[in-house]
Amino acid sequence: MIQVAKGPLVIVRTQDQSLIHLYDGMPVPANADPADVERLAALGFVAGGPDVVPAEESEQPAKPAGNGSKEEWAAYAVQSGQATEDEIVGLTRDELRGLYS
Repeated sequence: MIQVAKGPLVIVRTQDQSLIHLYDGMPVPANADPADVERLAALGFVAGGPDVVPAEESEQPAKPAGNGSKEEWAAYAVQSGQATEDEIVGLTRDELRGLYS
């Protein structure tokens, strides 16, 4: 059964106790802590079933223009799964663009 995040931002604990940030419609990774996924499902933040289809690769966020804002590059890095919000704290726009373009 495929499970996906059902909210603007869902934070899931993994089996090694790290945190993963998922945006609405993103699939719950296989290394998610089952107890945490169950808790989130009970709260309505995770849903699943045979009718839920995971996001396709083509649905990845569009890369910002080279002169895009710091906020655009930060959102792209997180939404594309290349970084967590903790990893981008304190980075400048040019650092974000260099790391995640």
